[in-house]
Amino acid sequence: ALAARLLLCVALLVGFAALSVSQVAIQDGEDRVKDNGVDSVPAQEPTVSHYTSEANKLSADDSTTNSPKGQVDFVEAMKAVEADDWDLHNRLILAAAEKGHVQARHILGMMHVLGNATETIPVNLTRGLELFTMNAETGNSDSQFMLGFMYATGTGVNSSQAQAVVYYTFAALGGSMEAQMALAFRYHTGLSVAKSCDTALTFYRRVADAVAAGASTLSSPMVERRRLSDKSFGGSEDILNYYLLHAERGDVQAQNAMGQVYLHGAHGQQPNPAEALRMFRWAAAKNDAQAQGYLGMMYAHGLGVAQDNKTAIEFLEQSVAGKSPIGYAALGQMYLHGQGVPRDLKKAFTYIEKAAQAGNAEAQYQLGAMYHDGLAPKRDLGKALNYFTLASQQSHLLGIYSLAVMHATGTAVPRSCDVAVGLLKNVAERGPLSLLFHDAYDDYEEEQYERSGILYLLLAEMGFEQAQFNAAYVLEHQGSTGGLALYNWQRSAKQGHVAAHIRIGDYYYYGWNTTVDPAAAAAEYRLAAEGHSAHGMFNLAWMYEHGEGLQCDLHLAKRYYDQAMVTASEAQLASLIALAIVRAKILWDDLTAGRLWPSLTAVVTLSSVPTLTDLDRVIEGNEVLIACVLFFFLLLLLLSRRLVVQPPAPAPAP
Repeated sequence: ALAARLLLCVALLVGFAALSVSQVAIQDGEDRVKDNGVDSVPAQEPTVSHYTSEANKLSADDSTTNSPKGQVDFVEAMKAVEADDWDLHNRLILAAAEKGHVQARHILGMMHVLGNATETIPVNLTRGLELFTMNAETGNSDSQFMLGFMYATGTGVNSSQAQAVVYYTFAALGGSMEAQMALAFRYHTGLSVAKSCDTALTFYRRVADAVAAGASTLSSPMVERRRLSDKSFGGSEDILNYYLLHAERGDVQAQNAMGQVYLHGAHGQQPNPAEALRMFRWAAAKNDAQAQGYLGMMYAHGLGVAQDNKTAIEFLEQSVAGKSPIGYAALGQMYLHGQGVPRDLKKAFTYIEKAAQAGNAEAQYQLGAMYHDGLAPKRDLGKALNYFTLASQQSHLLGIYSLAVMHATGTAVPRSCDVAVGLLKNVAERGPLSLLFHDAYDDYEEEQYERSGILYLLLAEMGFEQAQFNAAYVLEHQGSTGGLALYNWQRSAKQGHVAAHIRIGDYYYYGWNTTVDPAAAAAEYRLAAEGHSAHGMFNLAWMYEHGEGLQCDLHLAKRYYDQAMVTASEAQLASLIALAIVRAKILWDDLTAGRLWPSLTAVVTLSSVPTLTDLDRVIEGNEVLIACVLFFFLLLLLLSRRLVVQPPAPAPAP
C-alpha cells in the first residue's frame, strides 16, 4: 500500500509538470483547427476489431522495443487480418509475443481479456494482467491504460482507484487517447482525484485536437450509442428497407435520404460512398438540386468516385442554379481553396454566406472560420463566435470544437472552463473510440454478455454516459447487483440520465449491495421526478403514500400520481388504481378526523355497546350522508334484481 501511494505521488507530480507545460498550448484562439477543405485528414475508418487486432493503431516498423524475429511474425499477423485468416493471426501473435514483441503482447493480452472470434485463445484475466504488466514496464501506453482499467473496475484484480490513477496518468502522458479521456472525466467529476476543471480541459483538449484534425464532414461515421433498455432500435432495419424500396421506385426524397445514410453511416449502416453515389445520381438525373450538391462534393473529395474538379464544379453550379444551400456551401469552399477554380475570397464569402443564412451547418462553420481568420471582408470575432454557435447547435463537430476553443481562451467571450470542457468532451466522444459502441452492442445481441460488458466498461471509464448506463445494465443482466453496477448507475446519473436515478433509488430501497435507506431512495426518486420521469413520479408518490423515507402526506402522493398519469400513457392504469386508493384513504382520514361530519367521529370512538343516545349522536347532523348511503344501497339492490339471469324456459313436450 505504501509503495502504491509513493508511486501515485510520483505519477501525479510528473503529470502536473507535464500539464503545466501543455497549458501553454492553449493560446489566444489562433491554434483553432484548420479549414475543413480537401486537404483535411480523413476520419479513421471504423474497425470491428479495434481492440483485438490493433491494426489501425500499431506501427509495424517499431524496431526500438521489439525483437526483429517477433517483428516478422507481427507483420505477417497483420497481413493475416487483412486476409481474414484469424487462426493464422492468432498463431503468429502467440509466436511474436513469446519472442518479446511488445505490441503482440498487448494484442494477446486483449484477447485474454476479451476473448477472440476463433476461441483458440481462452479468456484468462490473470494472463492478460501479466502481459500488460510486462508491457507497462517498457512504457507501452496502451498496456498501461489497460492496467488502469483493470484496477479501476476490479477486472481480474482487486480494485484500487489509486493504482488506476497512476497507470492512467503514465498512459495519458505516453499519448493514450483512452487514458486521456479517462483522466479528463475523473478530473472533471472529482473521481478519486481532486476536482480540477483546468486539468480536465487540458486532457480533453488533447483528444479533441486529434479528433478535429481528422474530421471530415463527408466521411466521418455517425455512431449510434444505443441504450440496451431502449427497444425502439428494432425498427431501424424496417425503416431503411422502406426508404430503399421507395428510392428504387424513383422517389427523389427517399433517394436523397438513403444517399445521406450511405454517405455518413446511420441506423447501424457503415458508410458506403459507392451506394451513396448511386442514390444521388438517381435523384440528380431528375434535376434535384440537393442531390446535385452532394454529387459535386463527392467528386470534389473523391468519395466513391475518382476525384474530378471539373465534374464537381458542373454539379455544384447546377445545384446553385436550383438555390440549394448544399451547392452554395460546397461551391463557396471551392472558391475559398482555389480548387478547380481561381481562388476568389469574395465569391467564396458570398456563396458561403447564402448557405449559412439558409441554415446549412457546414456553411455556418466555414463562415465563422472566415470571420475568425480574417478571410471575410472584415475580421469579426463576435460574428465568428455567433456562427460557430449556430453550427454547434446543429451538432457540427468542427463548429463545436471551434466554439470550445474560444470559450477556453476567452476569445470574444468571457473565459469559461466549464463550458469549454463540456464542448470538448462532446468532440472527444465523437472520435474513433466511439466505434467500440458497435462492437459492444453486437456482442450483446449475440449474447456474448461478458465481452459486451467489458467493452462497455472500457467506454464507461472514458466517461461515455451511455456506456456507463449500459455497463450497469449488462452487469444486472448477468445477475449482478454489486458495487460495480451501482457505481456505474451513479456515474450515469451524475451526467444527467434520469432513469439511472430510479435504479439507484431501487438499490437503496431494497438494500442491494448497500444498506436499506428509504430516505436516500426517496431523494433519488425525487431527482427522477424533477427530470419529468413518470416512473420517478409514481415511486415518489408511493413513498409519500406509505410514509417510507418521507413523512406520510396523502395529498402530495395524490399530486405525484396525477403528474405520473399525465406524463406517460403507460403509467395511466397504475396511477388510476393508486389514485383510487389514495382518495379512499383521504376520505377515511377526513371522516375519522371529523373534518367532514364532526359527529361521525362517534362511530370510531365508541368504547362500549352503543345506546339509543349514542345512535342519536350519530344521526344528528348526518342525515344527508345517511340518506345518500341508503339510497346508494337501494339502487344497488334494484340493479341486482334487474341483472338476475332468468332460467331458460322448459322445452315443449314432445
